Amino acid sequence: MVARMEIRDAELDPRFPDRITREAWARMGDAGELDDKRIELVRGRVVRVSPIKNPHIRVHTYLVRAFIEKLDATFDVQGQGALAANIDSEPQPDIMIVAADRPADDLPDAALLVVEISVSTLRYDRGTKLELYAESGIPEYWVIDVPKQLVYVHTQPDRSARRYLSVSTLRAGDVLRPTLLPAVAIPVADLPR
Repeated sequence: MVARMEIRDAELDPRFPDRITREAWARMGDAGELDDKRIELVRGRVVRVSPIKNPHIRVHTYLVRAFIEKLDATFDVQGQGALAANIDSEPQPDIMIVAADRPADDLPDAALLVVEISVSTLRYDRGTKLELYAESGIPEYWVIDVPKQLVYVHTQPDRSARRYLSVSTLRAGDVLRPTLLPAVAIPVADLPR
């Protein structure tokens, strides 16, 4: 059984006070009970996601275009999709790069790269979400701090410790190069403000 962690630095949705599995979450969605698009399932709890604002949209649009231009058809670039992280978590990363050959009807349960774009959610993205992605074995996780124009690159997940063994902070002058996607090189200075 997956050890439970508390949700920090995020607002829990009071409409869902009980812990929920991904299976129950899917049933609720099928029944039309999840009408709010700005929620996600993390550690069995329904978390409200911050509204997307223009700085977030600009960075998201730029990165999706850059990934699509640089990657071949063996990869899918998914924006705002759900990740089947574990039995009680279905977070919605801002961007994830997944293998294109996975079953079309299934949510991805693995990704080569996950990206969160932080305008006002940095503590949540570098806390609860980081722990979840490390535990899920996501090999590389970027957190883009839009206000400070920094990118925190996390690699080498330690699943049992729920952390990444390697963390680098990239800034203007540095280039983002995903370890499993050698065709991609994105200058940090090119990220929109």
